[in-house]
Amino acid sequence: ASAQLLYEQFLKVYPDSPLLPNAWLGLGRTYADQANHRNALQAFDRLAEGFPGDSTSVVALLDVGDSWRAVGMPRKALSAYTSCARQTADSTLKASADLRIAGIYEADLGWNDRAIQAYNGLIDGAQREYASQAQFGLARTFERAGQTNLALREYQAYLRVYPGGPQATDAEVRIRYLREFGADKASGSAEVAELLSALPQIRASSDALHLI
Repeated sequence: ASAQLLYEQFLKVYPDSPLLPNAWLGLGRTYADQANHRNALQAFDRLAEGFPGDSTSVVALLDVGDSWRAVGMPRKALSAYTSCARQTADSTLKASADLRIAGIYEADLGWNDRAIQAYNGLIDGAQREYASQAQFGLARTFERAGQTNLALREYQAYLRVYPGGPQATDAEVRIRYLREFGADKASGSAEVAELLSALPQIRASSDALHLI
């Protein structure tokens, strides 16, 4: 709360300061840290409206997206992240936005195909930090989609390329799980799909028996 008061006081006392964009960004982030996302979004809006051409406004789009996502509005978050990725010339900021976009495709919207495409783009072109997260995200997306073999391949690729990465332990856990349970799960899914495809024929045979 003390940081919040300092930012608010600065904005009142120095209304013409060249540091105003930073102050609005700092105030918004302070609100977000308190999970007060309504006020955070208002602060970010003031930044965007008052300084539309300032680089800080582009940086703040990540924070805008984070706040929208925190309150359960993934499509608005996606819009903010996409705007950030399009407007910035900073490769690190763009990679951060693209990783968030892929995460929303995967976890919030269930758009697996788009998530896979987005993660692959980051693996091929982003800095190591973001590429490693994208590699794990790609494996996780294949697992979510029920594509066990592809998930295993990508988790193994993570361990091969990033053996000491922050998600290496998680990758090892997922590999053990999929090796133990993944094949049975995939087989079960195939059996269910085969049964469902056969239902029309079963129903037709049943109707024919009733006619005899």
